[in-house]
Amino acid sequence: MCSILNNRDFKVHTLSIRVYYEDTDAGGIVYYANYLKFAERARTEWLRDLGFEQDELLEQNI
Repeated sequence: MCSILNNRDFKVHTLSIRVYYEDTDAGGIVYYANYLKFAERARTEWLRDLGFEQDELLEQNI
């Protein structure tokens, strides 16, 4: 493993997402575009977990 990675304390972020029928296609598989929705939810919750709020970041043009 890279020595840079060995020197850091990493925190694992997990988010459970319920997949609804409306998120799937006719075959019962998650429709590919919905993965973006799930990824955005995870990113938002990850930032919130780190102490950042979306509205504060927006005010700072970040």
